[in-house]
Amino acid sequence: MPSSMSYPNIPFIVQYLEANKRIELARRCPTIKIIDKLVPLRIESLEFRNNILRINDTYYQIGVVQEFTDGHFFEYSDKSYGGMQEDVNEYGCKVATNNHILTPGDIAIPPVYHDENVINMEEEPEFLRKLEERLKNNTPPITEKVVKYYLERELFSRRCQFNQELPSSEFYLLLTIHRPDRPRQWEAVKYNKKIYEAMKNLTTQIFGGRKHVVYVNLFDVFFPTWDTRFGSVLRLPESLKFKVSRLAISSDVEQVLNGLSPILDPGSFPLEGIKVIVTEDDSYFPSRDPRCDFKNSSNHEHPAVQSAKSLCIATKYSECFEFVLKARNPNIRLDARHIDRRDLLKLIKKILKEEWRQDISYTFGIEEKEYLYAAVESLMKRYHTWIEMDDEEGEKCFIRIHINSVKDLCLDFAPIPEGKIVETDHEAELGWLLQIYTGERKDPGVVENALIAVHRARMKFDDLKDSFRDVMRLFRR
Repeated sequence: MPSSMSYPNIPFIVQYLEANKRIELARRCPTIKIIDKLVPLRIESLEFRNNILRINDTYYQIGVVQEFTDGHFFEYSDKSYGGMQEDVNEYGCKVATNNHILTPGDIAIPPVYHDENVINMEEEPEFLRKLEERLKNNTPPITEKVVKYYLERELFSRRCQFNQELPSSEFYLLLTIHRPDRPRQWEAVKYNKKIYEAMKNLTTQIFGGRKHVVYVNLFDVFFPTWDTRFGSVLRLPESLKFKVSRLAISSDVEQVLNGLSPILDPGSFPLEGIKVIVTEDDSYFPSRDPRCDFKNSSNHEHPAVQSAKSLCIATKYSECFEFVLKARNPNIRLDARHIDRRDLLKLIKKILKEEWRQDISYTFGIEEKEYLYAAVESLMKRYHTWIEMDDEEGEKCFIRIHINSVKDLCLDFAPIPEGKIVETDHEAELGWLLQIYTGERKDPGVVENALIAVHRARMKFDDLKDSFRDVMRLFRR
C-alpha cells in the first residue's frame, strides 16, 4: 500500500503549480495557504486594469450588483457583466471616485484624477429629458448594446434620485472569476465597503504576507489615457516586491517607473523586454500631461528603455520611427498601422552605411501588407538585392542585401500565422510582419541569378509601360 504524501513534498508541489490553481487551493485550504506564503510564486503574465486583476489567463473582477425585488432588470448592472464598475449610492447613481485615498502599500501612478461627480439638481430635469429622448429616438445612434444598457440603468437611477424614491433593490459586492476553460464563478457579499477596499482585500489575499519576491514574466500596467478619470492606482499589500522580466507601460515612462519603484525588485533591471504603448498623438486620446509625451528625453532615453534587451513601441502611426533609428537595443519592434517606406529606406541606408557587424533585429507589425509591398519595391530599385524566397501569391518574401564580405541584411516579410494575429492596444489588428536582421553572407547561385535577372527585367518593363502610359495621356490632352 503506497504511503501518504509527506509534508516535505507539499512545498515542492505547490511551488510548481500554475499560479491560479495555487491561489484557489490556498483560498480553500488553510494548510496550503501557510505553505503558499512561504514558497516563491511565479506568474507568467500579470495585469492591473482598474477593478480587474489578470493572472495568466484568469481574470478577477470587482463590481457592484443591484438586484431588484420589484421585477426591474438592467443588464448593465447584472452579474454577467461583472457588475457596475463604480461605487454607487442608495439610488444606484455613481458617486465620487476614491482614487485620492491611498492606503499603505498602494501604488499611485500620476496623475491621479479625482471625480467628485457632483450633480447639479437644477440642470437634472433637462439632463433626464435629453437622456430619455436619446434612448427613445436612438439619436445619436447607439451602436453598442453595453452603452444602451448603461444609459437605461443611469436614467432609472437618476430619476429615482431626482424624485427621492428609493428603488426596491439590494446591493452586493461581486467578485467574478473568469477562466477560459471553465464557467464563470461568482462570489457576492453585502455592499458595505467601497470597490477600492474590496480590491485591496483581494490583492492582500493573493499577494500579502509572502516571504519571497513574486516572479513575473510579463507585468502589464498600461493605463490608457482616457482611463485616468478612474485613476491609475494599484491596490496592493505592504512590503510586496515583484521581480519582473518584461514590462508593458504607457509612454510616460519616467512617471510610471517612479510610481512603480517601491514594488519593483532591483534585480528586475536590466529588463528582458519593455513595451511602450504610445497614445498621445491620437486626438481620441488627449494628452493627460505634457510629461507623458514619449518624445520627451526623460521617457525615450530612460535607462530602463535603453538597457532593455528588447524594446517594443506600439502606436497607431509611424511617428515613433525616429526612436527606432536611434535605439541600440538588440531587438527592436515597432507595431503601427503602416510603415512609411521612406522611413524604412532610411533605416536600411543607416545599417548599410555603418556596416553593422553586431547581431541586430528589427520587427515591424502592420495592418495592411500594401505598405510593405511599396517599401520592398523601393528597396529592390535602390540596392543590389536578391530574393531568396518568393511565393506565387506574393504573400511571403525573403530578401538579402550584402552589407560587406561576411554579413547580409535579411528582410523577411510574411503574414502572421493564423491563430497568432496580434491585437494591439489601439483598435488595430496586426496581420503582417517584416523582420530585418543581420546574417551570414550568402551569394546567389546560378538559378537565383537567373531569377534576379528576370525580376529586374520585369520591373524595368513595368517602369517603361508606366512611362508610355504617361506619355500617351499627355498626348491625348
